Amino acid sequence: MSDPTGPVASPEFERRDRRGLALARAVYLGIPVVFFGLLCWISAAAAPELGFNWQVLLVPLAMLAINLRLLRKNRYRPSRWAFAGLACGGITGIVVAFYTIVLDFDWLPRLFIVAGLVGALIGRAIGAAGNRVISYPADPELADSSYELVYRLRTPPNILLEITKERVHVKELVLRGSGTDQSTVGVGPDYRIDWVTGTHEVSLSGAERLKFPLNLRTRPMSSPGPALILQFKGVDWVLPINHAGGLAALIARRAETRRRVVQQETLAAHEAEASTAEGSTAEAETPTTESPTSESPASEDQAQDRDS
Repeated sequence: MSDPTGPVASPEFERRDRRGLALARAVYLGIPVVFFGLLCWISAAAAPELGFNWQVLLVPLAMLAINLRLLRKNRYRPSRWAFAGLACGGITGIVVAFYTIVLDFDWLPRLFIVAGLVGALIGRAIGAAGNRVISYPADPELADSSYELVYRLRTPPNILLEITKERVHVKELVLRGSGTDQSTVGVGPDYRIDWVTGTHEVSLSGAERLKFPLNLRTRPMSSPGPALILQFKGVDWVLPINHAGGLAALIARRAETRRRVVQQETLAAHEAEASTAEGSTAEAETPTTESPTSESPASEDQAQDRDS
């Protein structure tokens, strides 16, 4: 969704936004609903002596409750939709296949691992489709939205460029043990998006030695194709990445918008400080005047003595 205070989004972008949201809802809400329906059907088709197993329905209901919260949290983080689909689809496939044991199927419960893999692939495909709808093409109109966008470098593909409303991150996928851990390497707190001083698209031949100031385990390597140059107050990043032209315009537009916001916040803070200082000065300069009150008893006695 575009920023309501910014430019009006085009019909094409509104269509992309609605389609991406529909795919996100299919992952976070649709999969648990299908999960619930399949378990209801299996419980109803079970042998009469087993009865309807209501307890097993708590699993999809718990998934649905958790996903409602995650959907609100990750609404504008499309890069997380694929993992959510993988997890939900995998759990659904494993539990449904294993629960068919109540139908006296001997072969299907034994394939619960295969069913889990199939469910995970289907869920991941839905989430990845939603991410592609939102993130591609990378046009400047995305700058006016609240989406946190993640793009993969061409070489090496384990380095990611993340663009938020306030920052530009470079992340590296590091394989540790049997799992994959994504961590931010070498990006200090000074690399805010309003510090971007220039964005350029260049074309690489593949023989260049790239200039990259961050200390990563795997450094970006030159490869034939487009590349993005980011300039941060004299520091240049050269990132071999597709859609470099659109990303350059997107980052430049977000940087300019963020600079205006920072200037407005700074001006508002200065005005608040000035008004507070003027109020304190006015209170200090206000003289304390005594109200005209009746004379004290001692003064009245002295006046009576003089009269007598």
